[in-house]
Amino acid sequence: MPPVLKRPTRPLPRQFNRPVTAGTRQFVERRHKRIREHKRERSRRWIRRLRALVLERLAASRRFVKFAVIGIIVLFVCIFLFSPIMQVRDIRVVRTEGRVDLRTVLEALSPLYGRHLLFLSTRDVTARVREVVPDAVNVSVSKQYFSQISVTITLAPLVARVRIAPSTDAVAAAGSGSVVGGSGAVRGTSQEEYLTENGLLVGATRPPDATPLPTIRIVDWSVRPVPGTVILPPEFYDRMRRTENALTLEFGQQIRLRTVYLHAREFHLDTPTVSYWFDIRSPLEAQLQRLRTFLKTVKLTDVKSYIDLRLAGRVVYK
Repeated sequence: MPPVLKRPTRPLPRQFNRPVTAGTRQFVERRHKRIREHKRERSRRWIRRLRALVLERLAASRRFVKFAVIGIIVLFVCIFLFSPIMQVRDIRVVRTEGRVDLRTVLEALSPLYGRHLLFLSTRDVTARVREVVPDAVNVSVSKQYFSQISVTITLAPLVARVRIAPSTDAVAAAGSGSVVGGSGAVRGTSQEEYLTENGLLVGATRPPDATPLPTIRIVDWSVRPVPGTVILPPEFYDRMRRTENALTLEFGQQIRLRTVYLHAREFHLDTPTVSYWFDIRSPLEAQLQRLRTFLKTVKLTDVKSYIDLRLAGRVVYK
C-alpha cells in the first residue's frame, strides 16, 4: 500500500515563502473570477433546466387535472341522476297548530317515497297537502339533500265557533231514534266545529285557556255541512262582522247571538231585547241608514221582538 502524503498542518516558515509579484496576484484574481463566473453560469443553466422541467410537468398536470375535474363532474351527475341515494326516504311535517292530522298528511304524501328528490316538484307536494288540509293558507316545501323533504303547514286562523241547528227534516228523522249533532260537536269525536278565516268549517279542539270566539248558529240548510267544506264565504262573514261593529259602536247594541240562514242568504244579530235582521242583497250602508231613520221615529223600547231591515224603502218591526 503506497504511503499517504498528508498536507502539513503548520504553515511554512516565512523564509521559505516564495515572493508574490503583482502580475501573479492579478493572474490569480482573474482565475478566481473566471471560476466564480463559471459557477454562476452553471447555476443559471441548472435553474433554467429546472424551470423548464417544472413548466413541462405543470402543463402535463393541467391536462390531467382537466380530465380529472371532468370525470368528477360526470361522476356527481351520475350520482344525482341515477343513484338511489337521491331517492326520498324521509318526510317531515311541521305544523303550526295542533288541529293538523299528521297521519292523514303522511298518508297523502306516502306515494312520494322512492321518488327522485331532484325531479320532485314542490307543487305536487303542495297539492297533495291541500287536498287533505283544505284550511291550509300556506304550505312551504323544502328539500333536504340527499333524501329528505320538509313540509311546513300554516293554517287559516279560527274566527268563530259554529253551531249547526237541526233542519226540519233532521228533527223529523230524530223521532225514529237517530241523534243529530245540533250542539256543534262533530259526531263521533270530542271536537267542536269552527269557522276559519277563509270560510271553511273545520273540527278542532281548542285549549281551555284559549281566547273565546263568537258563536255563529247555522240554520236553514238542506244537507248538513261537513268539516272541510266552505260554509260561509269570507265576504259573508266580513259583512256580518262589519254589521256587528256598526251596531256596537254607533247604536250601542251588545250582540249576544248570531244566526245565519244559508238558503235565504241572510243573518240575524240578536241583543238581549231585540233581533236585527239583515241580508247581503242590498248594501250594508243602505240598511244602516234605514235603521237610523227608523230610530228617529220609533223608540227602541217600543220594539218587543225584531227589526227587519231587509226590505228596500221600509222597516218592519214587532
